[in-house]
Amino acid sequence: MRTKIVKILAPILLVPLPFLGAGFLSGYSPYFNDNSFGTYIALSFVYGILSFLLVWLISDKSLPKPIQIAVYLLFFCGTVMASVFGLASAPDLSINLLEHPEREHFRYLALTTGMILFVTAFAFIMVHFLPSLTKWNRWIVVFFIFALIELVWEFRHHYLFPEAMAEWIKQGNSAADFDKHYDDKTSIGFGTIGRFFQYSLVVWIAALLFQQRLIKAGALYGLSFIAVCGIVSCVACFATDFKFPKGLEILFLFFIPGAQFILLYWLGTALLLTAKPSTSLQYSV
Repeated sequence: MRTKIVKILAPILLVPLPFLGAGFLSGYSPYFNDNSFGTYIALSFVYGILSFLLVWLISDKSLPKPIQIAVYLLFFCGTVMASVFGLASAPDLSINLLEHPEREHFRYLALTTGMILFVTAFAFIMVHFLPSLTKWNRWIVVFFIFALIELVWEFRHHYLFPEAMAEWIKQGNSAADFDKHYDDKTSIGFGTIGRFFQYSLVVWIAALLFQQRLIKAGALYGLSFIAVCGIVSCVACFATDFKFPKGLEILFLFFIPGAQFILLYWLGTALLLTAKPSTSLQYSV
């Protein structure tokens, strides 16, 4: 009876958990009410510790060791995104940014942490799969490299936004013009290409896990649908220069930095919630 209750309640809790965590942290966001930046960081760490305890308690210890480690890492992608979403504000791209550059530095350091978690999780997943991967599926490594190149560039690019703005203003330019100068059409195009590889990579990893019955079909289909929506939305962002018709502004959410980490978190959640895998896992994929 207890097992059935856990199986029912776990998805209800785990799927929205990063957003629930962000909702709690947002009350302490340094963007509002003169909240302490140090308090926000401390609470983010506390949330991370609680998340670790949760995933440790409910994880399936019978999973192959590399996959089990990957589960923890993917789950923590959601923890990182909770601290990012908990800021409860888009980046302040006005001249006020120069008064508090630490806010955006924190945002992109957190996202870089998510990237490191993803890279490490991918490495462990490949340790499990590489010996049996078909030649076609080995191309996943190429997708991973392209996805990573864009993430490294993007997070560094935006981490240095305050310093670049200060230099721009020092040269006698207007702060109001800096955003369009810094994130020009080329930058947006590079980001769009990166999103294609990143969203596609999530689906590819999910497909490999599904082939070994490590996640359920519903999880694969759900992640695939969201990823396709993400790719289409990012192309629309590039084509329209973010000038969406009224009511379609929600499409921008797929383009924001780190949105793909939520899919990775849900992939980790799918691994957590799947029944024990079949004992026959040695076929090629």
